Amino acid sequence: MLEWADISAVAVPETVTFHNGKSITLYRIPAVRKGPLMRRDRRGAYLVYLYSSFVFRWYAGESAVRIYHGDIDCSDEYPLPWTVEIDTEWDPITLTHRAQQWVRAHCAQFEKKRG
Repeated sequence: MLEWADISAVAVPETVTFHNGKSITLYRIPAVRKGPLMRRDRRGAYLVYLYSSFVFRWYAGESAVRIYHGDIDCSDEYPLPWTVEIDTEWDPITLTHRAQQWVRAHCAQFEKKRG
């Protein structure tokens, strides 16, 4: 669990005012990210990257990147029903870019549209 002391330096305050005049201040923090790291298991070498509680695992020689909820430092990962297709060279920078792109698009589905 994150403590306020851990995030206060990066938290960005945003005040929202409602129809009735009441205001509330929210604090936005950047998405948690770890990696990318190269690891190996019995299936072979893979790159793993965490962005905003989504774990992306990309095995060498494959184009499908598997997506999980969890943490790359924990063996308990919950597999999700989606994959990201990457048809380029196996590369940590590519994985980082495509994972962040996927998370932003996925989360945008749940944002309330203004206007």
